[in-house]
Amino acid sequence: MWHRVIRQFQSTIIYILIFALAFDLLPFLLEGGHGWPFEATAIAVILLFNTVMGVWQEYRAEDAISKLAALAA
Repeated sequence: MWHRVIRQFQSTIIYILIFALAFDLLPFLLEGGHGWPFEATAIAVILLFNTVMGVWQEYRAEDAISKLAALAA
């Protein structure tokens, strides 16, 4: 399961989103962290949603392949 999660973070667009998250959180934390970091929260939610959907799709694809292999036998 963890291998699937880690594989979701091996994409260029994900690296860009992680950089944007760090770029948005760093000034927020350096300024004392007053208020709520809405942009950073939105980026983190997008990353989490992408990871969950990717893992779910991989699981469904592997399940479909195993069912097709059973039918082929």
